Amino acid sequence: MFLTDVQDVVQCPTTVVPFFGDQPFWGEMVHARGVGPAPIPIEQFNKEAVKEKANEMAKAMESEDGVTGAVNAFFKHLPSASPPPDHEEESRGIFKRLKDKFHLKPSS
Repeated sequence: MFLTDVQDVVQCPTTVVPFFGDQPFWGEMVHARGVGPAPIPIEQFNKEAVKEKANEMAKAMESEDGVTGAVNAFFKHLPSASPPPDHEEESRGIFKRLKDKFHLKPSS
């Protein structure tokens, strides 16, 4: 299955960052079909400004509680007549146990 086939199946926009072979061609095809932007040259991802922005985003994400957000999003989409339970403390405990067990830390 090719990139454009997967895109058609999942029905999501695609961004192509070609770095070898026929990828520039397929990037242009995605753009020509209107389902993604023009291909982005891999060289643009080596620029210091992009790296700085990525580091800024990583630091901002460190303060987020993704586990609680995921649990709340899950319950938000369940059909229910009553409000979802507050799983914040439970999800923090689960994350802390996983973090301790696998020595997880934010990416740097």
